[in-house]
Amino acid sequence: YVSMACHTFHAMPCPDVVTWNTIISALHHHGHAAMAVQMYRDMILRCLIPDKVSFISVLNACASVGSVNEGQRLHVIILHNGFEKDVIIGTAIVSFYGKCNFLDLAMFVFNRFDRDIVSWNAVISSFANNGHERRALKLFHSMKGEGFKPNRVTFICAIGACSNLASRQDVMDNEVYKEGATIHALVLEEQLEKDVGVSTSLLTMYGKCRNLISAMSTFDAMPRKNVVSWNAMMDTFLENGKSHETLMLFGQMLCENDVQPDKITFLCALDACSNLGLLEECQKVHSIIIDNGYDENVEVGNKVISTYGRCGSLNDAQFVFDKLCPRDIISWNTLLAGYAEQGQGQEALNCFVQMQDEGLYPNETTLLCVLSACSHGGLVDEAEELFRNMMSKYGISPSSDHHTCIIVGFASIGQFDKAVCTIKEMPSCDYSAVWLPLLAACRKWRNV
Repeated sequence: YVSMACHTFHAMPCPDVVTWNTIISALHHHGHAAMAVQMYRDMILRCLIPDKVSFISVLNACASVGSVNEGQRLHVIILHNGFEKDVIIGTAIVSFYGKCNFLDLAMFVFNRFDRDIVSWNAVISSFANNGHERRALKLFHSMKGEGFKPNRVTFICAIGACSNLASRQDVMDNEVYKEGATIHALVLEEQLEKDVGVSTSLLTMYGKCRNLISAMSTFDAMPRKNVVSWNAMMDTFLENGKSHETLMLFGQMLCENDVQPDKITFLCALDACSNLGLLEECQKVHSIIIDNGYDENVEVGNKVISTYGRCGSLNDAQFVFDKLCPRDIISWNTLLAGYAEQGQGQEALNCFVQMQDEGLYPNETTLLCVLSACSHGGLVDEAEELFRNMMSKYGISPSSDHHTCIIVGFASIGQFDKAVCTIKEMPSCDYSAVWLPLLAACRKWRNV
């Protein structure tokens, strides 16, 4: 439809500003932001004068593609035309600078016009989405202090800031929990607890704070749950080490007539199977994936291969891999990782050769998987040859992980001189990952 719209537009003899605005907005809306920006440039070359709608559409497009220079030039034009204090245009400028991580400029513009709730949401989300969660929460409370009532977007931004804070290692969960609980009380006060987006944000926040009781309570209280809500609760269980509960919730979701699982649902369920090493459950989930038509999705397919490998069924992993089309480098690396985990060096080498025959070039992860498979599978000579040729043949400099793999391989067959020489070649001074397996091998071979 976009190409047809562009064809129709270009066939028009003298499109006016409204028509230009329509095509620019349509291009941005359908994921062609760069084309939208170029269309704006063409409009200027035709000597047409942009209006408020033009400015808003192009600012949004500039933000989507990170076109900072173009957006700043547009800001200058807006200033010259006296539109900066217009609340809608001002909000668009704030949003543009926020998405481009120019937070000082976003705040400067924000303070120059009479704000509304949409403006506040734009500036709060700007800080929340760029790692300044505490500033976002401070703005949230300032907004309330100025008499503005938060809406669903405000709450989702503020709760999201709490979730991001809880994910950081330098922040105490209890500190965030108190802030989140305060916002939850405000949600109840504004009677927005039945909003599926707000409730989903809340349960995610409680999960990040490791408070599963509050997360589950919020989930159970939701009168209507969509697939995002179910996925959020499953992911919350996963992040808190509750894989059994994740699979139970997956089963409950399948019984809901009005909710269909999506890609994220299946990725969560497969992660739970992988964590538990339950082959039978993995096979059940795989069957449901096929029934729902997600077996052709490369990301889901890669996760199925990984899960079968983690559950010890490399035959199933190979079967899924062979049927997956298209396959990417992650698909190959996932299968190789399964062979590495099971110490099946020859199978990994065969897979490695096949991958290159099909025209794919290995990356660092590929070589690490093959080295690991060979080292653990007794093919140390093959591993050494690959390791020595990494730079000359594949243009990849061995990392400390690659060194560790080959050192463990040397130690496993008692070649301690080679192991020690390789340690001296390591690019890192952190040898802790090497010495423990090396000392264990010394004990095994009675070489102390």
